[in-house]
Amino acid sequence: MINLQGKISRIIYQNQENGYTVARLETSKKQYIITGLLPDIRVGQILEASARQIEHPKFGLQWEIKQYKVILPQNHDGIEGYLSSGLIRGIGKHMARRIVTLLGTNTLDIIQNQPELLLSVPGIGKKTAARITEAVRSHGELREFMVFLQEHGVSVGTSLRVWRHYGPGSLKILKTEPHRLAQDIHGIGFLTADRIARQIGLASTHPSRIQAGLWHVLLQSQEEGNTFFPRRLLIEDSAKLLEVEKPAILDGLEEMLRNKILAQEYDHPDEPVYQPAIQFMEDKIAKNIFNIRLLPGILDRKRISKAVAWSSKKLDLKLSASQSQALSDLLGAGLGVLSGGPGTGKTTLVRAIIAISEYIGLNFALAAPTGRAAKRLGESCGFEASTLHRLLEYKNGRFLRNRKRPLPVDLVIIDESSMLDTWLMYHLSDALAPDTRLLLVGDVAQLPSIGPGMILQQIIDSGAAVVAFLREIFRQKEAGLIVNNAHRVLHGQMPEITNCKDSDFFFFHNSDPTQAAQFLVELVAKRLPKAMEIDPNEDIQVLAPMRKGILGCTNLNILLRRAINPSPSTEDVSVLQKGDKVIQMRNNYDLEVFNGDIGFVQDKHDDHWLIKMGDKILRYDQYQIADLDLAYAITIHKSQGSEYPIVVVVMAQEHYILLNRSLLYTALTRGRKMVILTGHPLAVKKAVNNQESKWRHTGLKWRINKLLS
Repeated sequence: MINLQGKISRIIYQNQENGYTVARLETSKKQYIITGLLPDIRVGQILEASARQIEHPKFGLQWEIKQYKVILPQNHDGIEGYLSSGLIRGIGKHMARRIVTLLGTNTLDIIQNQPELLLSVPGIGKKTAARITEAVRSHGELREFMVFLQEHGVSVGTSLRVWRHYGPGSLKILKTEPHRLAQDIHGIGFLTADRIARQIGLASTHPSRIQAGLWHVLLQSQEEGNTFFPRRLLIEDSAKLLEVEKPAILDGLEEMLRNKILAQEYDHPDEPVYQPAIQFMEDKIAKNIFNIRLLPGILDRKRISKAVAWSSKKLDLKLSASQSQALSDLLGAGLGVLSGGPGTGKTTLVRAIIAISEYIGLNFALAAPTGRAAKRLGESCGFEASTLHRLLEYKNGRFLRNRKRPLPVDLVIIDESSMLDTWLMYHLSDALAPDTRLLLVGDVAQLPSIGPGMILQQIIDSGAAVVAFLREIFRQKEAGLIVNNAHRVLHGQMPEITNCKDSDFFFFHNSDPTQAAQFLVELVAKRLPKAMEIDPNEDIQVLAPMRKGILGCTNLNILLRRAINPSPSTEDVSVLQKGDKVIQMRNNYDLEVFNGDIGFVQDKHDDHWLIKMGDKILRYDQYQIADLDLAYAITIHKSQGSEYPIVVVVMAQEHYILLNRSLLYTALTRGRKMVILTGHPLAVKKAVNNQESKWRHTGLKWRINKLLS
């Protein structure tokens, strides 16, 4: 990193959408080609910046700006250049010279504070004077705004998102309502907004700070999977976060409830506090579930036994007694749930239900929450399956399928239903016609959804659905150790290890985290690709319980990228490069990519990246790229709904706080051909023995039971 100060002599390229700029900076000693998010710079401006050297593959040596500020020119030539730089439409060199000749070195201050003096300049009337004043003031606000946020540790890219969100007047919002940033702008957390608030002198008990703290605690609870937070815990956690007494928190909460910023259920023992939108969706899901359960199945009882026998013969199936009973139960249900672990025959029964539906002339739809899961469902059943977003026709920020335009089908089958969160389940149930049946298929023993809710578990627990559990493993000897060990873990037993070369399950003991990390990198980047002739990016996925630590995803991504996709110019993992494996960290409805989607960087340009996501190549602009992270190693939570040819799962003592049975079970069931477990045996034992409840604060079961009673 070096410090630069000089004059912008040329704008080589500037993207008006995201502010990415390439420019020439002239210092007293030499010229530099600078790049970065520089939305407010113009020719003639004086720039003071910190920069780092980079090597562009096409354009050579450049200097990437990390922080900067614009210094207003103080002399005649500088001010003339500034005014004629294109900042103000219609002001050329001659007009700029006349302005500066008359107003002198105080020109910019005069324009902002005494704009009427511009009328004394020959050739400037009221309209031109107003245009000049507005442009200089607006540009000055953007400059002041950018400097203000950078001084508080906010990146240029995030600052630009704030400006685009609020527009002119952004600085006033920052200085009067700083906590709005945490609510409105992704990338600015509560602590950053609160730091700004405290620095500008906002009182610790100011109502806006109290309410922002309550909102933050509630949203944090949602990020942990809860749809509500008990009133008592919300007050306690908010008081702790804000370091104020509980009465002040209580006053703030009551004010938010009166203004319907938050919502509360008063007849629930936990006195749940909700974000109103979540409360509305959860309530609608319960009502929709209640109505679906009242529907008749696709066959009446007299025809079910014949249909079961017919499907067995048609598909050449040898159904066990438990499978036949499960199939019979589901055929007679308006709302059904089919659950079971790997190898228990869920796909077999889905194929039978599809065959029967097709034979009797019913329209049906198959879908899953993720693209990978949908593709797998379609391949295994022999019918087209789609993502839920495509099924519900998601376009331009909304679902086109809803209660006014429901799905024109008799039966909807959703696979990987353990991934359904409250938001997605609301839109699915809202799009079902009054006579459309619903079958949810999933493994309830897996981790619950990333988003808030425990949809599958709570529907089962409510008693509203006909539930078929498959527990018997078929062709157990042929299933391999992946399936058998997954079930062993599910029943609280340690995995069986043989480590023979023909096995599909291996465990490598490494108690030292640093050595374990080195072994993992060697295994993934060299040994497995060489021995099996596979691509480490396409065919292997590393899974870890958490992001932090030596064996966390962040460090493993650094080590794995260095081994698999090294860069000659930088090892900075915050800078993506061609060939990188990446994961989408939050939903982007404009691009139609979703939390957990994995892709590859195809190409990098000055102001955008091309990312291959599934079968699509998408353009990511500067501000969108912040939603991507490296995916050589991902968390087990992010792997839900996906399968990979080979998974390498790391379990270490440093992960101790997160280790539990459902986490390990979910990781093992991600591997299709091979699972390699590496790390400390005591960590694996801790995970197996810890049958920690997956319970979340969610009111769906309570709401359904109220309707059933």
